[in-house]
Amino acid sequence: MTLLASEATTGRLESALALLRTMADELGQDDCRSAVERTIQSFAEGTLRVAVLGQFKRGKSTLLNVLVGRAVLPTGVLPVTALATEVREGPGTLVVADASPGEREVPLASLADYVTESRNPENAKGIQRVEVRIPLPDWARNVVFVDSPGIASVHDRTTEAARRLLAHVDAAVFVLSPDPPLSAPEREFLAEVAQYASKFFFVLNKVDLVGPDELRDLSDYTRRVLREQCGFPSVRLYPLSARVASEGPGGARGPAGGLGELVADLSRYLDEGRLEALHSSARRRIGQYARRLRDIVDLSLQGFQQSETEFRAALGTLEHEVAELQTERRASDGLLAGDVQEILRVADERLREFQSEAAPPLVAGLESQLAASTAVGGAALVREFDAAFRAALLPRVSEMKRAVEADFSDRLRQAFEVYERRLAALTDRIDRVVADLFRVHMVSVRADVPLALESKYYPHVDGLLEASFSGQTLLALPAALLRRRIRGRLRSQVAGELDAQCGRIRSDLFERSERSVREFRALASAQIDENVERVRQALLAGRSQAAADSGRKDAWKAEQERRRRQLGELLEAFA
Repeated sequence: MTLLASEATTGRLESALALLRTMADELGQDDCRSAVERTIQSFAEGTLRVAVLGQFKRGKSTLLNVLVGRAVLPTGVLPVTALATEVREGPGTLVVADASPGEREVPLASLADYVTESRNPENAKGIQRVEVRIPLPDWARNVVFVDSPGIASVHDRTTEAARRLLAHVDAAVFVLSPDPPLSAPEREFLAEVAQYASKFFFVLNKVDLVGPDELRDLSDYTRRVLREQCGFPSVRLYPLSARVASEGPGGARGPAGGLGELVADLSRYLDEGRLEALHSSARRRIGQYARRLRDIVDLSLQGFQQSETEFRAALGTLEHEVAELQTERRASDGLLAGDVQEILRVADERLREFQSEAAPPLVAGLESQLAASTAVGGAALVREFDAAFRAALLPRVSEMKRAVEADFSDRLRQAFEVYERRLAALTDRIDRVVADLFRVHMVSVRADVPLALESKYYPHVDGLLEASFSGQTLLALPAALLRRRIRGRLRSQVAGELDAQCGRIRSDLFERSERSVREFRALASAQIDENVERVRQALLAGRSQAAADSGRKDAWKAEQERRRRQLGELLEAFA
């Protein structure tokens, strides 16, 4: 593209965005106006937004820390990032925006207080935007990196937060790892991202956990799935270990050496392909905003043009279908509650099976430990037994918890998928009614809420004095005497501790599933309600103009038709 042609294209895109901003403002579509405003700002700055996306615990934050050359983003064993964090060039400050007007600077070291689930649960602080401004490598100066919440996380809100980022993504660094290589939620999410991002960089992280043969098979499988199931005709995969790279210059080369290649290709994209990427992103977003605003204009024109009888009949049909949907939605809620009860029953059954299977070998092992003990005093024997008891019990319980929780989460997701299909069928019916009556389509309902919240289960085992015996005088007993007393209570001690551990896990799963179901239903219901309300308000806005005097009516209709023509021209020009 010549310089003159590129300048002309830039001018046309800027004019189209300015027109959309004006229309969104005039039509009262505040969220659309805000989205257009952000696109205009990024386009004017020449800034590309590169989002680091993927399933929870893929190592996204660790990778982004490596890319920006500084361990600024919080990482951890549990899913950490609950709120998107923007990282851009700056002096080393942290800017936070909440519901109050304006922004405020806070210490950079306090980032985790705002963006992690543990310190800001459910975004209780009402944070709307977090921006880290730090010196970036030369190749990344004109980019805004976005550290996204993980999809399909234990925090149900994070998947929706990740989805909200999509309208403002120019390129995506999609992080995968061997565990599992490419999940169903990731494949679904990729299909959505592909509607927005014009460039993908696929990272296969944590390759230090697999051998060369396994890595080769894993890479081949991942490329094949991305091509055949996700629709990416050509896939470049960057195998690396962000953890190893974060440990220093030696680790920066990482297993499989993919980090250097990723940085080189990102740098090339941000340099040589910047203008083309900016134009591509702007064209795509113009199409999205124009389609949405044209729907609003179409609905208002129909509300205006119909006779009072036609309008009331059409609105009555819509209201009737919505009422039917609400009734069937409540029935679906009941079916989901029944599914969850069955899932809890299966989990409870597995926990009881574990208790009966785990007790005999634990008792046998501890009896052998007691028999082999050379402790002379009671205090030494108690310390020795407590250590052996914890060492034998906790790994078994943790392994069982992981297995039960994984199965529970899978079953819960399957139940949610069934529920979502039921809702989709209901909204499809409403959509057909709306399309027949008003010739526009509703937005698809999407809700992804896996097992909610961090586990409150704490793997603690009481010692002998707390659990079975009382009084410090026991510690003064000879080990031989105390050993007989411990052996006599050993079976009941093991059974009681297993029961306590499983009871806490059972209670934890129940509480988390209840929260998941409640928020899942609320999320799906809110999307349906927003859809219907969008249609209703646009129709009523047009209908209110029908009661005006003829001069005002004619002027309003001409203005709406002019907007519709302009939006159609934008769609044709920037499709």
